Amino acid sequence: MAILARTRPLTRTLNSIKSISTFTFLSQEPQLAAEPENVPPTPLPPNPASGSPMYQENWRRPVQSHGVALPQSFSPFQQAPVARMQAMYQSYDVGSLLNLFADWMTSQRWSDMKELFEFWVRSLDKNGIPNKPDVDLYNHYLRANLMMDATAGDLLDLVAQMGDFDLAPNTASFNLVLKAMNQARETEAAEKLLQRMEVTGKESQPDDESYDLVISMLFQTDQIDSALKYIEKTLKMGGMLSMAVFNNCVQTCIRKRRLDVLASIIEKCKTTDQNKALSPTWNMCYNIAEADTQSYSPRCIMGSSSPFITW
Repeated sequence: MAILARTRPLTRTLNSIKSISTFTFLSQEPQLAAEPENVPPTPLPPNPASGSPMYQENWRRPVQSHGVALPQSFSPFQQAPVARMQAMYQSYDVGSLLNLFADWMTSQRWSDMKELFEFWVRSLDKNGIPNKPDVDLYNHYLRANLMMDATAGDLLDLVAQMGDFDLAPNTASFNLVLKAMNQARETEAAEKLLQRMEVTGKESQPDDESYDLVISMLFQTDQIDSALKYIEKTLKMGGMLSMAVFNNCVQTCIRKRRLDVLASIIEKCKTTDQNKALSPTWNMCYNIAEADTQSYSPRCIMGSSSPFITW
């Protein structure tokens, strides 16, 4: 009985302790969170069969461009890992880049050409060797710079850098520089470059386009004697005059009353197969005849009449 009496207080104490499940904040049943309202569903990626231009891009756009406009053809690659970029450049060789640049020239993607070339020459090929362009590929790079309004000085600097790739500029390389000089009317520099081309190797000898660029520039800057000198030189070397240069020559000689020189040039053109198709227009012939009557030069009159008789 004494033992039973001692256990009663303990029993009352145990009965007074609550079970853990009897607390209010723990006895609640688990409930699912309420679904948010007015949340648009996640868009599906575009169907490649639909022809969507978005299919070529990362449709989720996980990387933002931070407001910087990237070229169309390089935006995906600039957001890609470095390894992917290296793999892309390793996939191009000189031949594939020439074909790619030929396509881009038709769409005038000059900025893309310039950027891809500069990345490519700083990359390694699949054998771990630095990429090296040939002279034709480098000329595409020069043309891209010219079409992006590079100055003649800038192009000359780029031509000088061809030696870093063990390349020697050819006639096409220098003609691109002459085009920049023509646009800026840098006649003195153009004549010096033409003279340099004449004394260098055969790979960079001036051609018909070289003389055409310099002659047209000299006519535009009213340096008649120098222009006529290069025309005579072109005809003597068996070169071909462009129709634009020939018309410039005729108009300038009429205006400056250099009809003896004009008659000589016309006669020389008639004796060469590549230039015999050059002929003054009817209006030019009328102006030549009118100038002849004022000069009273029998040779000039014969020269002005010859287009009507021969051509």
